[in-house]
Amino acid sequence: MDKYINDALIGNGRMLASYSDKGELLNKMLISSMIGVKINDSAIIYLHDDINNHYSQKYVEDTNILTTNIENTYFNLQIEQIDFVTIKKDIIIKQYTLKNNNSIDLKIDFLIHSGFMKSVNDAVSARIFNDSLLQYSYDSTFAIFSDRKIAYKQLHNSKDNIRSGVIYGKDYIGMTNDSSIGYDLDVLKPGESKKICIYVYAKDNSKSGSFEDIANEIDKIRKIDSQKEFNVVKKFWEKYIEKYYNLKEKNYGDKVYDIYKRTILLFPLLTNQKTGGIIASMEMDENRQKSGGYRILLDKRCNICNKSFRFIRHV
Repeated sequence: MDKYINDALIGNGRMLASYSDKGELLNKMLISSMIGVKINDSAIIYLHDDINNHYSQKYVEDTNILTTNIENTYFNLQIEQIDFVTIKKDIIIKQYTLKNNNSIDLKIDFLIHSGFMKSVNDAVSARIFNDSLLQYSYDSTFAIFSDRKIAYKQLHNSKDNIRSGVIYGKDYIGMTNDSSIGYDLDVLKPGESKKICIYVYAKDNSKSGSFEDIANEIDKIRKIDSQKEFNVVKKFWEKYIEKYYNLKEKNYGDKVYDIYKRTILLFPLLTNQKTGGIIASMEMDENRQKSGGYRILLDKRCNICNKSFRFIRHV
């Protein structure tokens, strides 16, 4: 059985998301998603699972901002994907830049399939509201939307259709965990680049609020300048590293320095800001079929946590 492997994490101490080395957002809290492009008359080309894709990935230096570069050699399409979580609000921002390195025009549709994980499917609904895909259960709501208008949509039974690169205009409120939306990026000329920004917003349904309240929040998020927010997040983590990094006077070698800095950046992602509790690892495996309960919150006084913090202070 395949294991859940987290190659990268991003977060802010309240929201945490894990990624594969191909840039796929894994186990996004309670929902999973697949993103792809339809190019000219092709079927969907999944950004994170295609035989013609080549990948490279790294963090922006001294930050928890993740960059994944995807090159599709069949269509000569270059995609830069940048993922980060905002500091003040619980929002995942996903910036995409698509560049046509081909000698022909490329007509591109940007497609997203999203659904709740199976363990909570019995109490899941979805709807298109305020030009956003809302997926909700009794305790949480997730909104996926863009700085562009939705061009294609389908609620329920969309997973098979989207593989062909086509989703149908079904828009209704229903008990479904299987929904898709798409954006028309129009024609990309040779050498031309276009951008699209995707937002993932999470709301706790235990707090009062309505769909209109969510719509108002979505409107506020759409007004965010994503590049300015990128700079805010970048500066925040750079200052965080500057505050705790204290190996400058010793010669351990570049690899040790890199591991040490990444460890400093990892701890605040796994730590609950309110309680100080720490999870051993990011995990979303309700039945523990592929992992062993590492998402259980450990009290900040536990022995393993104390040893880890003592080690950091000692080094």
